[in-house]
This record gives sequence, C-alpha cells and structure tokens, in this order.
Amino acid sequence: VYKRQLMLDWRVDTFLDVCETLNYTHTARRLSITQPAVSQHISWLEKQLGVTLFDRCGRSLVLTDAGKLSRDLLLSQRNDEARLKQELVSLKSKNITLVVGATLTAGEFILAEPLARWCAQHPFVDVLIDVADTAVLLQKLDNGLIDCALVEGIFDSTKYSCKEWSYERMICVENPNGANYSSELLGFTDLLDETLLIREAGSGSRAVLEAALARKNLVPSSFNRVIEANEIGIVLEMVTHGFGITFAYESAVQSRIDRKELREIKLYEEGLGHSINFVWQRDSFFSDRFERLFSELKELA
Repeated sequence: VYKRQLMLDWRVDTFLDVCETLNYTHTARRLSITQPAVSQHISWLEKQLGVTLFDRCGRSLVLTDAGKLSRDLLLSQRNDEARLKQELVSLKSKNITLVVGATLTAGEFILAEPLARWCAQHPFVDVLIDVADTAVLLQKLDNGLIDCALVEGIFDSTKYSCKEWSYERMICVENPNGANYSSELLGFTDLLDETLLIREAGSGSRAVLEAALARKNLVPSSFNRVIEANEIGIVLEMVTHGFGITFAYESAVQSRIDRKELREIKLYEEGLGHSINFVWQRDSFFSDRFERLFSELKELA
C-alpha cells in the first residue's frame, strides 16, 4: 500500500488521529490545527496511496478496507520509528529500555519468574512492566507505549504478531471444607446456588469464563451471588477462606491446591481453557528481536 521510508510524513499523524476520533473536528481540536487542514492532510495521503481512506455514513466517518490496512501498517511504522529513536539514544548510554505488558494472572503466575531470570542475564536492559487487562495492553501496543505483551484474553490474532506461550486449563475451585460435591463430573447448572467470585469486566480469564457460560445460555449473574474483584489474589484469598467458588487458570491455583488450601471441583464443561499469547506489533521491523525474546523467556520458564 505504501513504501517504507526513513521517517513518516507528519500528515500521517493526522490520519492516525482521525482513525481514533472518526471526526475531523475532534482531530483538529486534539492536534491544534484547523478542520480544513485535517481535510487537506487526509486528501494528500489518499493521493499518495491512491486509495480512499474513509467513507461517510451520515455524519460519521468509517474506515474503508484500504484505510484499515493503511492504519495498521502506518501504526507499525510509527512505532518502529519511535523505537529507532530510542535505540539511537541507547547507543550513547549503552542501556536499552524494554517495556513489557502483561495481564494480571499471566504476569504474576507465568511471566514473573522467567522475566526475572532474563533480567539477571541482561544487566544493561532497563525493563518496565505494565500490568493491565488485554484490551488496554493491545491499545498501548497500537500506540507504541509498550513493546510486547503476554496476554490471556481474547483478541484478533490477524492484527498482531503472536506466539502461543501455553494453553492454560481453567478449573473451578472451592475451600476444601466447602460444599460436599460428589466425585462425579458436574456442570455449571450444578453450581448455580453458589456465590461466584469473578474478575472484573475486561479481564481475560473472565472473558473465557463468560464465553463458556454463554454456550450453555448462562451468564455470571445466573449464580446465586456474584462478587467482583480486580485482583486475582483477593479472589483466591476469599475462596480459600470459604467464601464461594471461582474459576481460575490451573497455574494460578496449583500451589494452593498442593497446600490443600483449595480443592478442585471436577467439571465436564468444555471450553474452560485458553491460550496465553506473547504479542507484538504486526509487521514490526524489530520482529526478530521479539521472537528471540519469546524464545529466551520460554527457555527460562
């Protein structure tokens, strides 16, 4: 669609901002330029690329297919450009900064240990860790605020370069002194009288659970009582003390099961599991580096 060049034309920033606002007036206000200037920038870029980037639907703008492809590729190039500038600065200081995102469960129970070992082996790399839910991390990846991320949530894999870190089984757990469930496999409907402790909306593990419940025409509120928390540690502490049940990735609860603080409730339900993925900007010039980082972290896991 376009030729890679050393530095992006400044009018590309206008286009990428309109992709977010879908409104020339809002972009003009955000960039402190006039609305006619925004229109001129978009027209210039359309002539350069030979495509129409936006269609009008009433008063709203809608990205065309060519506009979506241009957005994704230009975002990747803009982020590479920012990283190039950072790398040039690091040549003087000899220090490189790596910003790694992670969802809460993936960060605490999967990434923390291998990343700590990796940091010990690379003393000249300053590592910043950003913990957030999948949607927020992907947005930050799009905007060049993080370099890569380990995410547990559901996302469009065609928009990013990604490698599967692991497939995590999600299990249901309770306090060992909780309800006396039989040793037979149970279904969701057998547990609806329970208090369900669940992560906040937007978390990857919650999205996986909701998708599995939806296949049985159920939602979290189908349970007798629902309590939300944005920290997996709080959820597990409450369940450990006998206050309801929860669904969590096996890696997050296995140590508590081993210590007999929690007990698994065996289920026959399908779809209670999800891939944990290592993701970075699609078509990034630095893809080889992120693939190497993925391989090194996996070896240290």
